[in-house]
Amino acid sequence: LDRNGIEVKVRFFGDSKINTLKVNKWRKKSDSIISQNNLKSGSNFENFDFIKESEGKVLFFVQDSININKKVVIPKGYVVNAYPGTTLNLTDSAFIISKSPFLFRGIDKNPIKVISSDQTGKGIFLYQTDSVSHFSYTTFTDLSNFAFSKWELSGALTFYESNVFFNFCNFESNLAGDDYLNIIRSDFELNDCRFFECLFDGFDSDFSNGIIKNTSFVFCGNDGIDLSGSNVKLENINLSYIGDKSISAGEKSHCKVSNIQIKDSIISISSKDSSEIFLSNVNIENSQYGFTAFQKKHEHGPGFIEINDYNLNNVKSPFYIEKGSSCIVNGSKIIADKINLREYFYD
Repeated sequence: LDRNGIEVKVRFFGDSKINTLKVNKWRKKSDSIISQNNLKSGSNFENFDFIKESEGKVLFFVQDSININKKVVIPKGYVVNAYPGTTLNLTDSAFIISKSPFLFRGIDKNPIKVISSDQTGKGIFLYQTDSVSHFSYTTFTDLSNFAFSKWELSGALTFYESNVFFNFCNFESNLAGDDYLNIIRSDFELNDCRFFECLFDGFDSDFSNGIIKNTSFVFCGNDGIDLSGSNVKLENINLSYIGDKSISAGEKSHCKVSNIQIKDSIISISSKDSSEIFLSNVNIENSQYGFTAFQKKHEHGPGFIEINDYNLNNVKSPFYIEKGSSCIVNGSKIIADKINLREYFYD
C-alpha cells in the first residue's frame, strides 16, 4: 500500500461533481490528543471551596465574588445553582464544563455576572444534561469560545443536547469564537435578552427548536441570528448595526418572524438551502440587501421567503432572489432573476 498515494473520491448527495481528496499522514500524537479530551476528564468540582454540595445532589456557588483560574468539570447527576449577586470571574483561560443543568436565577437589581477580568476566560459548555437549564438576570461579559490545545468550540456559551431558557440576560463583548451563544440539538427560549458587541455571530442555532422574544442584537460583526437545520419562532426582535446578515436561515430551517426592526445591516433577511422564512410586520432601514433567497450548498435546494406587511427605507436592493428560489410579498410573487448568488455572496 502506497500511503503517499491514497485518495478519497467524494460526491455530495444531490451533486453530480466528484471531488478527489488526498489523504495526509496523521501528524499528531494520539496520546496527547486523548489527554486533551476534557469531555472524558474526571469531575473536579470537589477541589474548589467555592462550590458546596447540599442534600439532593444540589451544588451551589457559595461566594459573592469568585475567581476561577482553573477548569471546572461537573459530572451528570447534579443541579448547579448561583445566588443573585454572584460574580464568576474566569481568568487564566479557565472554563466550565458541565453535564448537569444550571439554575442561575438573578434578580433585576442584583444580577448574576459571568465575566473575564483578564479577557482570557473560555466560557461555559453544557452538554447532554438530563433537565433544563434556566438563566435569569444574568450578564455574560468579555468571554471567549472554548479552546483548549487542538480542541475548540465555536461559542463562548455552548449548549449541546441541553435544553435551556434565558430570561432578561445580557450577552456582551465576546472576544473570540464564531458565536456568542451556540445552541446545538436542543430546545430553547430567549425572552427579553440583549446581545451587544458580538465579535461575529450573536446567536447560532444548529438543529434546534426554539423561541426568541423581545430581544435585541446590536453591533454584531457577522450575523445577528444564524439558523441551521432549526425550527425557530421570532417575535418582537430588533437588530441594529449587523456586519453581514441580520437573520440567516440555512440547511432546511423553518423560521416564523413577526414584528421585527432591522437597521444598518448588509443583508437583512437571507433564506438559503431548502429553508423557509415567513415574515409579518417587517421594518428595514439602511440596508444594502433587503430579502435574499438562494442555494448555497449543493446537497440542498433553493430558499423560500413569504412576507406580509413590510416597510423598507433606504434599502439599495430590496429583493435579490435567485432563479429557482421563491419570494412572495403580500400574495404576489417576486421575479427570481438572479444567478449564482452563492458565488456572488461567498466566493
